[in-house]
Amino acid sequence: MNTDLRDRLVLSAQSGRLAVVCGAGLSTSAPTSIPSASELARACATRYTQSTHNPLPDDVQADLERVVDHFLELNSFREFLDFIPWATFSRNPNPGHTALADFLCCGVLVTTATTNFDTHIEDAAYELGEHDFRSALDGLEAAELPDRHRPLLKLHGCHKRDLSNTLWSHVQIESNAVIQQRLARSTTWLTGQLVGRDLLILGFWTDWDYLNRVLSNALAESQPRTVVVVDRAQPEELQRKAPQLWEWAERHRICHVPESADTFLDELRVAFSRGFIRTALDGGASHLATLFPEQPRGNMNFIESLNSDDLYSFRKDLCGCSSARPVRARQPDDTMYLVGAFFSALVALGADVNGASFALHGHSVRVINSANRLLSQVQAEFAGDLGKSRDCDTVICIGAVNAAGPSDLVRGDEPRTLVRQGWNGTWMTDDSAREWLHQWAS
Repeated sequence: MNTDLRDRLVLSAQSGRLAVVCGAGLSTSAPTSIPSASELARACATRYTQSTHNPLPDDVQADLERVVDHFLELNSFREFLDFIPWATFSRNPNPGHTALADFLCCGVLVTTATTNFDTHIEDAAYELGEHDFRSALDGLEAAELPDRHRPLLKLHGCHKRDLSNTLWSHVQIESNAVIQQRLARSTTWLTGQLVGRDLLILGFWTDWDYLNRVLSNALAESQPRTVVVVDRAQPEELQRKAPQLWEWAERHRICHVPESADTFLDELRVAFSRGFIRTALDGGASHLATLFPEQPRGNMNFIESLNSDDLYSFRKDLCGCSSARPVRARQPDDTMYLVGAFFSALVALGADVNGASFALHGHSVRVINSANRLLSQVQAEFAGDLGKSRDCDTVICIGAVNAAGPSDLVRGDEPRTLVRQGWNGTWMTDDSAREWLHQWAS
């Protein structure tokens, strides 16, 4: 995406104005690699032939909706579902799924609506630390979701919930009462959610009439600031596949980005994370001047070379989140500025950034927001993380309170074993860390 569009979307994300509608194009990229509709159709046709020894008609075999209609005519929809390779529909989220999960957990998105049956967004949320992420099958469920994360509405159903009422064909809209009710509730709820928002349409381009109406109605009530269609297909192909939706797009001057949805979302996540961290660094500038008045600020462009995962790890440390908790903050608060100041101090003292930690004079250092917590509690929560994927020998716990005695250094006294994770390292509050860092100050 170009710089202007990126900046506008980041500003929208920071303001909580961004909404997403996504489809199959989000889940086709590696490592997810869900089969395309035509590939699913052929796979189902092949398995049908193997089971019945009767091939489907030639003009049906490559068209998934026509395959579904064939099974519906035979009153054999359950048999069709048995032919789907459901193993590909979970446990392999790509960077786009991870970006959406991150954005939903931290409140960047107003909502996300998807026509996908897979659970890759939910799986990605689990990996980020949201272990009870819940999606909705209609607008009523969406309105009743817990407020710890923003809603994910699965318009066509979910392969792990009520599989018999997943939506594959226009015929089902007319013949299935459960689907009719869900779509009615979803349409009402989603229209309200999209009014006045900046809208991203990701990997989704279809002739589903009801969704075209939802989008048209939402835009008719309040023109969004930005509407972006992210799809690798060229305009001619988009117009051919869904002329009604293309006409709608032309009327509202939608920006088309010919890029894969997962790449686009990962770029947006990187830009958002950089802005988040940069705000914390800027907010910590006055703290840095007080803590290390003799030390120049140094080059704060270290975040420019970090990937989305490392940037997220820095956001976690700014927020004080272990692997068991996702980032909830959309923007930094005051407790994060002192953490940012210590990030800056380490870089100014010559530390190199190593993934999501700092390397300073032979020490591997991590800085964690520990405001109003006991040092021992922070160690107990984070030691498992450090012992596995982010091995450091020094952890600076900003804002932590040491209740163990006059020293505010806590050293692990148990070696790691296969039975119980321990961690031999030095844990210190920011007061001791300042003294420790002053030995390298110029």
